[in-house]
Amino acid sequence: MFENLLEQTRFRDAIARDIGQKSLPPSLLFSGPRYSGKMTAALETVRALNCRTAGAPWQCQCPSCKASRLLLQPHLLMLGKRSFYEDIAASADLLRRDGRDASRFMLIRSVRKLLRRFDPILWEGEEKKISKGTRVMEEINDFLNSLEPGKPELSGKELEEGLKLIEKTVPDLEKLIPATVPISQIRRISSWSHMAAGGVDHIKVVIMERAESMLESARNALLKLLEEPPEDLYLIMLTERKRMIMPTILSRVRNYTFSDRSSAVSREIVSRLYRDESQVASLEEWFSRFRHSGQSRISELAESFLTDLYQRERIFPSRIFDGMESDDLFLFYQELFLVMQRWQREGLDGEMPLSLDRAERWNGILRENFRGVETLNQNPLLLLEASYYRMREA
Repeated sequence: MFENLLEQTRFRDAIARDIGQKSLPPSLLFSGPRYSGKMTAALETVRALNCRTAGAPWQCQCPSCKASRLLLQPHLLMLGKRSFYEDIAASADLLRRDGRDASRFMLIRSVRKLLRRFDPILWEGEEKKISKGTRVMEEINDFLNSLEPGKPELSGKELEEGLKLIEKTVPDLEKLIPATVPISQIRRISSWSHMAAGGVDHIKVVIMERAESMLESARNALLKLLEEPPEDLYLIMLTERKRMIMPTILSRVRNYTFSDRSSAVSREIVSRLYRDESQVASLEEWFSRFRHSGQSRISELAESFLTDLYQRERIFPSRIFDGMESDDLFLFYQELFLVMQRWQREGLDGEMPLSLDRAERWNGILRENFRGVETLNQNPLLLLEASYYRMREA
């Protein structure tokens, strides 16, 4: 159990004990930095809860474990917005270099983390909102089915065509996912969880990423579900910003904390999983190599924005946001935090690194306004302009 989760010893010991003693509560919160393994842990929790073999070993061959490893567990719902492209592109790169079953498995899981966001249950009555992606998702699913371990190896041309289809369409599919978890999906989860399908062989699990990104109506609907959870339902919420989750929700979940992964562990993960011996400082740095062109452009714009701030330019650089969509602005906020982290380590253009005092003040302003974007549905561009002037004065 949890053999595929490197490091995070404290978490592994705690969750394995709780599962083994059957003392796991129905509502869990996995909190910690990006790339600390929260999703890997959540998916392994799903597998362990449904496995009927003592100790739930990773290589268990029961039907439930086989389905869970391929992310085909029928009693699982996944929701919440995140960036999927880097993980998928890194897995595609691995498969191009190494066609073994383990590499196929990596790609299948990385893509299905995205496709599970489009489960018909979550979109019942709103199918038109995702109709643009329905056909291509069917094509991608057919390709993934042909890649499942044990299936005949595809020709080089077939493989490349399938990988290019995925890489081309993932950014468009990502944009179909709501920026904040909508109340409609919380209500559908509640209805689904009360449907007769429980019992010892059918434990239902919901995995919600970016659990802090809900408007008030969705949070209130979630509270009702947490207060009276149906039998045989587990809700696993993931967050990088625990303090942004309202206290009434925190009081109803058991929190499991994840620590940041060290450079040594990051290199071990890259080496073992992706067969790359690069000397990287962090997983975030390594995955940034696989951004698509739109993401790379946003990273450059974040650097330009902060450079203007550093040089105390008086006018908000509105020019850099021409034509940028709301999803891009959301990503832009995240990139600002990453650039500041890098400046603290490396400095700016050979100058002294960004001081801790200035970084903390800038972080505080951005996080305050980022919360307005995430949970209050305020205009991201207006908040960004307000952030700029406050950060300049700070």
